[in-house]
Amino acid sequence: MKRQEPVLESTEVAASVIIPTYNRADLLRRTLGALSCQRDAAFEVIVVDDGSSDGTREMVAAFASRLPVRYFFQEDLGFRAAAARNLGIREARGDVCVFLDSGVLPTTGLVHHHVALHRAGPERLAVVGYTWAYRASLPLGPETVAAIDPEDADGSAACLAAFPDGRDVRDDFFYSAQGEDLGVQPAPWVTFWACNVSVRREDLFLVGLFDEAYRGWGFEDLDLGYRLFRSGVRFRLSRQAAAVHLPHQRADDDGQRSDHENKLYFHSKFRNHVSELALSTPYNLQINALLKERQVNPPVAP
Repeated sequence: MKRQEPVLESTEVAASVIIPTYNRADLLRRTLGALSCQRDAAFEVIVVDDGSSDGTREMVAAFASRLPVRYFFQEDLGFRAAAARNLGIREARGDVCVFLDSGVLPTTGLVHHHVALHRAGPERLAVVGYTWAYRASLPLGPETVAAIDPEDADGSAACLAAFPDGRDVRDDFFYSAQGEDLGVQPAPWVTFWACNVSVRREDLFLVGLFDEAYRGWGFEDLDLGYRLFRSGVRFRLSRQAAAVHLPHQRADDDGQRSDHENKLYFHSKFRNHVSELALSTPYNLQINALLKERQVNPPVAP
């Protein structure tokens, strides 16, 4: 018998969608527009502005009649996505925090599917949504780019399925090789990319929120995922909680440099075999396969 998904009351704030942003007004407009088409109205949107100077505040205000959106501003002191997300978590009214990035278009069922998984039982979960056309540093082909309609997330997701480079890059470098059951993986947290994930708010506070010592692009979301994993949170992939990533340049142009610096910080925090692998591995998704290999062929003690 198919299990019914919970019915959400329209007056209840079931989820808080938290979006950090910096001088991405045009991309954020697309994200908010897609959120205004969500199937369920039982959520709020929290935009945390990391010091923008491009009219982001006014653009967000224009959505007030279409979305239950709140806007918060923090001074521009450099790339502080972790601090921005933490501000959103502290202000959140929903039991579930859904994290999206500017330029990520949620399909009409994204919030519904995130919340439904968290409400399906007492299990503590981190839900990893599927993000079409998210290729990290890999370029998209012109036909793939042309298949993305910024006004139609659902239609774009359906079209992108026809293109190999339209898939979520984790399909190629994790799910196809390691499997989609994140609950049996030794390092499911390496898939915890804050462009489209969700966690119960109480679990975020339990592990201490995002670590605001991370500056520049990279690894602050994986650090949180690792701490959630160590605290007993189980990870789940949801292809139904889907979004489309609009092609755009990263906020931090020197992503490889900042990612490595943040890995150094991660290793200084944990000083264990996992942080050693993270530091020595150029591509973070490989950490899971390397840990599996260690399980099969454990290191021989000297």
